[in-house]
Amino acid sequence: MKMTLGMYILIFYTYSFLGWCFESFGSIFHPKVKKFVNRGFLIGPICPVYGSGVVLITFLLRKYVDDIPALFFLSMLISGVLEYMTSYFMEKFFNARWWDYHNRKFNINGRVCLEMLIPFGIAGTVIAHFLNPMLVSFFSKIDPRILTIAIAIMVIINAIDYVISFVVISKFKKAVYTEADNTEEISNMVKEVTKDVIKQALERCGFIVKKAPEGQGMWVSIQESNDWGADLHIPIHTNAYNGKTGGTVVFVYSKSKEAMQIATPIYRYVQSVTPGNTDY
Repeated sequence: MKMTLGMYILIFYTYSFLGWCFESFGSIFHPKVKKFVNRGFLIGPICPVYGSGVVLITFLLRKYVDDIPALFFLSMLISGVLEYMTSYFMEKFFNARWWDYHNRKFNINGRVCLEMLIPFGIAGTVIAHFLNPMLVSFFSKIDPRILTIAIAIMVIINAIDYVISFVVISKFKKAVYTEADNTEEISNMVKEVTKDVIKQALERCGFIVKKAPEGQGMWVSIQESNDWGADLHIPIHTNAYNGKTGGTVVFVYSKSKEAMQIATPIYRYVQSVTPGNTDY
């Protein structure tokens, strides 16, 4: 299979997104979590450590793609080194951990453990031997100009996300965490910072802003807006799901021309940077 720089970038983003889906949606089935948690370091829906791992396995183990035993053990080794070093440096930079394996057997400083390395070895083998050839074949059939534009857009958005995420999470260096795995706590703090940024941006534009408390019911918030005399009440749901499709929802009381002129631009801007379908 022909591998170019562009193909490696596409592989990186594909598996970074799949890794994010596995981590974030997988937390719903975790007995101690039982809910969706954005497990990534970034605000956007990718976990770069997964994409980086697959790229390293794809590049470094080209000669072993048909040697299943070697591919399995070397995939374990690469995944383990990458996971350990990522955990180490992220903790040094941000004074936080996005995963912790201290309560699992055969772990090294809580950063890697055999229980996770074996699945990583299996995944690396399946990806390198079976999935990558199909993925490369699929991308090869797409117009190169379209792929180039798509890659450029993803790289730019990702670069912006890295900068914003680094700046936001750097604010929490002195935070005191209650759990060994700080992912959910960091995710909640990022949400609060994001809300404050939106509030401040609106206030700079001359708006007087009143935020509803986290988790408050929509009808209670609407009543508070009416009592307050608000000109606009804007409820935005970015992980909505109706059993078939999911994504961003902007609720509109009536489909009057004035209401739709306000709601439509909000929906378009928000849905473009959040995961999910765009036709919900």
